[in-house]
Amino acid sequence: MTSEDRNQKPATALSRHAGISRAGGVRSQEPEGKQSQPQFHRSRGRVLAIDLGARRMGLALSDPLGLTAQGLPTAERRNKREDMNYLKSLARRHEVSLILVGNPLNMDGSAGPPSAQARAFAAELAQRAGVAVELWDERLTSVEAHAMLDAAGVDKVKRRGRVDQLAATILLQSFLDTRRGQNRQTRGTDADDR
Repeated sequence: MTSEDRNQKPATALSRHAGISRAGGVRSQEPEGKQSQPQFHRSRGRVLAIDLGARRMGLALSDPLGLTAQGLPTAERRNKREDMNYLKSLARRHEVSLILVGNPLNMDGSAGPPSAQARAFAAELAQRAGVAVELWDERLTSVEAHAMLDAAGVDKVKRRGRVDQLAATILLQSFLDTRRGQNRQTRGTDADDR
């Protein structure tokens, strides 16, 4: 990836919780279906989502109000240090208050080796970036991305990177929609208490 690719503005684009807390602690949903109630990060600022792969990182960024997800250019993985530095600079440049890392849970909800790798990456990213990081269930986001690209008639050869970007966008939009629903429920409960 060139520095020009990394400096591009977000391109516009088009469900599931786990998590890492502020200053490096990891928050996550319980494995094997014991899902705890999500505790959503509520501070102002954008959310950056990462669909972490072995060779590429799909990236998406929320708008400042946290309503919509826009895809960012997919980043080619280099090494851990360069990946972390790039994500840290991206978070600073876009005033990100939360980073969301896709959690590749097994279909039964249990955490396998890929989930452990995502958790370790997220914990290190939280320490290095100094930003809250959460894991979010990414099951079937790539399948959904492929289906959307099929429906749009995108040639399979031209999909490289687009699938990762779209998967990150789907991941982030799922988080934003769920968080917005939680906020509505909280406001409704508060109004009932008055």
